Amino acid sequence: MLRFILTSRLFIAITGIIAAIYVMLLLRSIRWQRLRGAGLTGEVKVGRAAIIINWHSRILAFPAVFPRKYNRHYIMSPSRDGRTAAWLAYFTGVKRITGSSTSGGANAMLAMRRRLAQGDIVAINPDGPRGPARQASASLLRLALASGADLIPFAWSASPCHRFRSWDRTMLPGWFGRGVYAFGDAIPLPKGEGGSDIETHRLAIEDALNFVTAQVDAHFGYPPDHLPNRYGTDKKVQKDKHRKKPSRHDSPPAKPSKHAPRHKP
Repeated sequence: MLRFILTSRLFIAITGIIAAIYVMLLLRSIRWQRLRGAGLTGEVKVGRAAIIINWHSRILAFPAVFPRKYNRHYIMSPSRDGRTAAWLAYFTGVKRITGSSTSGGANAMLAMRRRLAQGDIVAINPDGPRGPARQASASLLRLALASGADLIPFAWSASPCHRFRSWDRTMLPGWFGRGVYAFGDAIPLPKGEGGSDIETHRLAIEDALNFVTAQVDAHFGYPPDHLPNRYGTDKKVQKDKHRKKPSRHDSPPAKPSKHAPRHKP
């Protein structure tokens, strides 16, 4: 019964509207500033097609940075979270494209290509909707190759802020704080479309987006998200985490003998 209520359209609509109003008021209370400098020269112009990419953890501030004069589209998953976020898009004038890497991806790809052909802006989270965090999907590069649109990394940060304990550590800015955002240099597209080229440039997209995100975080003294073991997801930590725990039937480790020779330092 509880699951039915939580997944019902009425409940999602109510929670979506409440969350949308909350986020809209929150974003308006923040003093935003754009960062510029080496590697942060990306430009977004009205009427010029562009693919804006930002990590899933920095999804909330998009409406505050891109005013209504831009014809904005954001791809959102058909999941419950995606339908809840769609209400924020509705109230802020961001048009929703439904689809994800796991559901409706082909239709979403066609819709994005049509919007880009009209000179619109399309925003994508290359690590969404389920991660792994900060790992870009190759489908993003294929969209850029097919459309010829500029591929521009985008990131924002705020002080104070809260990081949720979600798979991507979503950032929520604090009330009446300060916020900064930046556009990285447009990412050059590969000339060939071979498998090795796709993988090489996919990694280049990750590097570019990690760089921009690190720059805005450094403004407030935050460590970069992509540092190894930033959130305990380092391979060694995962290996130790899943290491077999000793059973109560296992014999305890042998204690050193009192008569064992001692080695001088």
